Parts: sequence; structure tokens; C-alpha cells
Amino acid sequence: MITRMDNLERNMNELKEMKNTIREHREACTSFNSRIDQAEGRISEVKDQLNEIKKETKIREKSTKRNEQSLQEMWDYVKRPNLCLIGVPECDEQNESKLENTLQDIIQGNFPHLARQANTQLQEIQRTPQKYSARRATPRHIIIRFNKVEIKEKILRAAREKGRVTTKGSPSDSQQISRQKHYKPEESEGQYSTFLKKRTFNPEFHIQPN
Repeated sequence: MITRMDNLERNMNELKEMKNTIREHREACTSFNSRIDQAEGRISEVKDQLNEIKKETKIREKSTKRNEQSLQEMWDYVKRPNLCLIGVPECDEQNESKLENTLQDIIQGNFPHLARQANTQLQEIQRTPQKYSARRATPRHIIIRFNKVEIKEKILRAAREKGRVTTKGSPSDSQQISRQKHYKPEESEGQYSTFLKKRTFNPEFHIQPN
């Protein structure tokens, strides 16, 4: 009888221990579940942050692209898509329309493959102020501005390859204008200098407007 009571008491103690163990495991599982929920919440927050970063990155990339385009446009403007034609004979009452025709005749006669492109990208054309030497009159220079630098470079490259550019049988020099500010003939009264750099491998020289 005593032995049986001891066995029952032992079994009860074992059951209590098992119950305590189960409770501990249950509490541990609850803690794990809580941690899992917290981890999932953090993962969700991280995903949201990543999405925000991706959106900001796309916006930044678009902004960077726009800035690069703006810088390219500024650089194109700084490079000055201008040409100066020296020695082209001029006639009386030569307006911009006639100058355009003169330019087209020159390009068509010397660089026919560039005629169409030069015509569509022409922005402005005009003569510089008249300058006469003490001994003989000289034609005013023709200043040409294109919408893009590329057409200017193509014409200069073609002029270098051809070596001799003519207008109605007369030779003409094609030069690039490089300045610190936009050229305005009406302002060329000694206020700033114009630098002409020959693209036919001649040294650079300087002209001071009067």
C-alpha cells in the first residue's frame, strides 16, 4: 500500500514537472511568435524604406539626367556654334535673306553633303560692322550661328579636308570664333576682344575691335 502511494506521488510530481515544462515551452513559443511578429514588422518597414529609396533614386536619376542635359546645352553654348567667313565679297543692301543664299551657295559649292543640314540648323547670320583699311576696303566678315555645335564642326572639318574654300571662284577663309561673351556687332566698339582661331593649322591671332 505504501509502495503504491509512493508511486502515485512520484507520478504526480512527474506530471507537475511535465506541466511546468509544457507551460515553459508554451511561453517560449509565445515569445518566439512575438519576436517573429516584430521581425515581420521590421521587414515590412525595411521594404517600405527600400521602396522609398527606389523612388528617390529614380527621381534623383531623372534630375541628374536633366542636369546633364542642361550642362551639355550650356557646354554647347560655351563652345559657340559660330563660324566666321572672311573675304566673302559683299554687295549693296545685302540683307539676312541674301546672306543665307550666299551661305547656301558657299556650302553647296564646297560641301554639298552638308547643305541640307546647314540650312535646317541655321539660327542667325549677319555681317560684322564695316572696317576699312587705310589703303583699300575689305569685305565685312560674315558671322554665322547654328543651333548645334556639330554642324559647325562638320563644316570646319570639311573645310580642313578641302583645304581651299571658294565662293564664286574666289577663295574664302573659314574660321571659328571663340569668345567669353556672345558676339553682338552693335556692341563691338572696343568693349571686348574677339579671338579668331584658324582651323587650317595657322597660329592663333587676336583682333581688337575699334
